[in-house]
Formats: sequence, C-alpha cells, structure tokens
Amino acid sequence: VLSIGDKVAEVPNTGFDNNQQTFHAGLLEDCSMIQVCSNRIRHIKPSGKIELWQTSGLITHAASNARQLVVSLQGGEIIYFELDPIGQLGEIEKKMSENDIVCLDVGPIPEGRQRSKFLAVGETDKSVKILSLDSGTYLSRISLQALPGVPQ
Repeated sequence: VLSIGDKVAEVPNTGFDNNQQTFHAGLLEDCSMIQVCSNRIRHIKPSGKIELWQTSGLITHAASNARQLVVSLQGGEIIYFELDPIGQLGEIEKKMSENDIVCLDVGPIPEGRQRSKFLAVGETDKSVKILSLDSGTYLSRISLQALPGVPQ
C-alpha cells in the first residue's frame, strides 16, 4: 500500500493481507477499508481491528461505494453488505443468479440518501440486470437489458 503526498512511500501495517491477491479495495465513509480477496473480505477499521468474512466459494467480482459492498461468487451467487451506523459491515442479503456473473457495479450514494438504490449485474447470458438495493426489496430485479455480447 502506498501513501501519496509530497512523495510516494510504502505504508507498513495497513491491515491489508499482502500475501493474497486483491480483487477489490475500497474506503468506506467511516475511514475503514475493505480488501476483497478470492475467498474472504477483510474489513479494516480505523483502530486497526480487522474483521474477516470467509466465503463458501470463490469471489469473482466486487463493487463498493462509501457504505455498500457487493460480491459475486463463482456459480452466480450475489452477496450484499452494508455499513451500519456503528461501523459494522453486515451481510444484508444473498441471491442466486441463473447465470455466472461477469461484472457488477454499485453507484455512488446520492446526496441526502443512506444508500445507492441500484446494482447493475452483467451475466454470461448477454444481459445486464438492474437489481434493487432498497430496504424490503433487496436484490429484486427492476430491469433487464439484452445485449449483443457478454457485458464487461
């Protein structure tokens, strides 16, 4: 991990596992960090405390914003997490997709809101699905767009 300021320097003891390949890294609104590796998520708190979430399969894709994290597992499972008001990253919902996931994205949180309302999921069937991230309808499909090729 590098610190960028007047000069670029390597930062020791960041909480990141340097022995694992990182698929996704993000900074959350409470200044905690997330590191997504092939089989785990590391939530690194500002105090240095690390919370681990082990997966039941291989993580293939991940996307996050300041309060939300979504990962997909090999086989098409989607898992949605939210940062709660006390700084805990909690699993909110899981969903099995009919196809393998090839990409996903969660947008930034609009001003005055607690979460982004939408998740875009690209699948191997040459489609992009828009899923809800609203409370009560987590991961339900809102829209489907067929494409001429596999999304990226």
